[in-house]
Amino acid sequence: MNSKLIFSQFIVFFFGVILLQGQEITADTIELQAKDQIVQIALPDSVDEGILGDFLVKVDSIVNPKSAIYGHQFLLNQRFATDDVEQRAAVGPRYVLGAGDEITISIFGAAQFDSRFVINADGYISPSNMPKIFLKGVEWAKAVELMKSRFKQFYLFRSDQFSAAVTRPRDVTVHVLGEVLHPGTYRVNAVHSVLQVLSQAGGVAESGSVRNILMSDGVTQKNLDIYQLITDPSTIFDLQVEEGMVIQVPVATQVVKATGFKKSMKYELKANEGMRALINFSGGLSANSVKDFAQVYRYQGATQELVDVDLERILSGSGDFSLRDGDEVVVSEIVDQSDNMISVTGAVELPGDYALVGNEKLSTFLRKVRVKRNADLDAAFLLRMRADSTIQIVELDLNDVLNGGKNDITLQPKDELVINSQVNALDKATFKVSGAVRREVEYPFSIDSTLTLRQAILISGGLKSNAADEGYVIRRGVNNKEEIEYVKVNVKEAYLQPNSSSNQILQPNDEVVILENEDYTELSYIQVSGAVNKPQKLQYAERLNIPDVLQLSGGLSSSASGAIDIYRIEQADGEPVKTVQHTIQLGAEYQVLGEGIALQPADEIVVRVKEEYAKQILVTIEGEVKYQGRYALTQSNESISGLIAKAGGLTDEAFIDGVYILREKEKMHEGEIKKSSHKVVVNSISSSIVLQEGDKIVVPRIKNTVTIMVSNTLYGEAESDQIEVPFSGLESAIWYIEEYAGGLTDKDNRSYVTVRYANGATQAAKKKLFGYKYPTVRPGATIEVLASIQNPTVESQSEYPKLKKGVIINMADTATPVNVEENE
Repeated sequence: MNSKLIFSQFIVFFFGVILLQGQEITADTIELQAKDQIVQIALPDSVDEGILGDFLVKVDSIVNPKSAIYGHQFLLNQRFATDDVEQRAAVGPRYVLGAGDEITISIFGAAQFDSRFVINADGYISPSNMPKIFLKGVEWAKAVELMKSRFKQFYLFRSDQFSAAVTRPRDVTVHVLGEVLHPGTYRVNAVHSVLQVLSQAGGVAESGSVRNILMSDGVTQKNLDIYQLITDPSTIFDLQVEEGMVIQVPVATQVVKATGFKKSMKYELKANEGMRALINFSGGLSANSVKDFAQVYRYQGATQELVDVDLERILSGSGDFSLRDGDEVVVSEIVDQSDNMISVTGAVELPGDYALVGNEKLSTFLRKVRVKRNADLDAAFLLRMRADSTIQIVELDLNDVLNGGKNDITLQPKDELVINSQVNALDKATFKVSGAVRREVEYPFSIDSTLTLRQAILISGGLKSNAADEGYVIRRGVNNKEEIEYVKVNVKEAYLQPNSSSNQILQPNDEVVILENEDYTELSYIQVSGAVNKPQKLQYAERLNIPDVLQLSGGLSSSASGAIDIYRIEQADGEPVKTVQHTIQLGAEYQVLGEGIALQPADEIVVRVKEEYAKQILVTIEGEVKYQGRYALTQSNESISGLIAKAGGLTDEAFIDGVYILREKEKMHEGEIKKSSHKVVVNSISSSIVLQEGDKIVVPRIKNTVTIMVSNTLYGEAESDQIEVPFSGLESAIWYIEEYAGGLTDKDNRSYVTVRYANGATQAAKKKLFGYKYPTVRPGATIEVLASIQNPTVESQSEYPKLKKGVIINMADTATPVNVEENE
């Protein structure tokens, strides 16, 4: 979608950017990704070289300007719509009307009225047969009541039958000066606020003020204080932009850094603001901050001094402390563990941290945390911190403690109790049952267990009806799980005769696998294809016949001829394997005419299509034609030009030489047919390429640019691997490289200059008697300098060559075939 935009600074980058100042341009918006963020940048259809800059700017300074001053982020990373439609947002009740605003007034009921008015330069509208209504400078809510009152003098209607809306707010010119990322002149919609304009200008620069932003409309002057706006959001209604308004962001004169506060960052203070204001702006002190005093690091001449500030007095409201530009206020935070806290981990019901209550005994604490039944009472420890911060490990006998013995010690602050579990002291093992059982299980296995095979099967719900007589015990070594043994067992005998030798005792980590009878059955299939409604593969059964197969395959399709071919693999004694074909004819109800044939495993059944049957071939055309969509081919050799004629012909934006076809191709992979698309090059719309079912013919829009791969050019060290430049005529490839990419890094690379045209054709430079002949460049072409075998090392450039005016960033490739020419 195109839109009229006015920019003060318009950024387009390859490793840097180009600046456009105050020009009205028609632009398409594309998205660029940099450092995980998306920014929208408008690219002009045509660019006046006189307004292009030739300097470089780091991209991340556009995407994510870095500033630690509170309030700056309020105006950063906000994206505002620039499209004409999106700008027509509903105005608020305090929107101030002005010349150029378009208003729609509608009256419903008996008196029908619907008309649009534009407030003229004198500030009024003139409804037919009514006096003028002056609206300039009137807030919208009051203006609605004024218009309703005037129209009631000439029309009969109830209050709810009158409607008024600002359908097209006026555009205004706003000048943004001072410490913003992109100062300049902006043409914006009058519904925009000063905040939105500042955001469109990139936000306030790191050195800019957010406390004293000046706004002047030539008559009155206001100050914008972002901190006041954050504190009292109602003031945002006083920030509507006006025609000719000047927004000036001065340098911040008093910036203070705060540490140990809820929002620890830099703050801008006014001359009469001190420590109390800083505490208020930062949300107050952190919960773990020391509330007694703060320390201020201050530069005094060429030295730095430290000032202690009485925080208690300031927090009580009985005083303040003046701050200066560059001060750093530090409030210490408490990081030590609480002195009355003890902790417990391990085999207890309630692990965690606890407050130490008086001279609490270990036995009392254990009853509080509820020692588990599986706790190893002989393996508990107390970790106690000594005065020198080393850890003393005390081994405990919890049996004695819980029985009121002498080892019931008194706990101390910061003690840590560790109680092990008996489970942790054992080697862990499991047993597993899978296969033809009612539920597969895996359970812990005790080292001294006497679990039998029959018991394991019973735990698994018993054998299924399809269980085979035999199974296996997969046995792994207890001490070395890499050792494995497969033990064949008669599971039916073990299950039905508990005293038999088959009912053996299992070992730790045994896995019992019960086989199914189906495991011993070789499955065979019959493949059905051709003119049936549901081609498929059916499992073979002895009594399966041809009518059954056709019915199960959805019956014959309308294209079926009634002839069936059956392909079968046969092998006579002593003879090699061969494939034979049997052809049969069908009658009514899919009955076989003549001598029938019994089906066999692995038969391939193909139902033949009628000789005269012709399937409708549909193709799709999209892009720059008048009527996009699907079309049926009415001729066997219908041309692309004929199809374009069916679609109403080409639009004015069609790139005739760039037409291409997207065609599905089939790939065989692991027995499945998978489809993917590939591009078929079309040299011209009169091409003799035969169209196929499912083809998609794409007519692209004219692409008037050329891509240069910057490798082995003087821009080869840039962050991007390519640049896209305007098509500047039928010049040679070396001309484009020298004009836009600074030239080759080494003259030995001249023979490696190639041009890949949009239709896929490639031409390379050719050695002539007196130099090289280079291919001529066409719209949509890509120029590349291939690396030679002995490519010399290029010394780093101190700075990149200046960008040729008109360079734009790389865009999406579009296949556009051209006729190839060469040029010196």
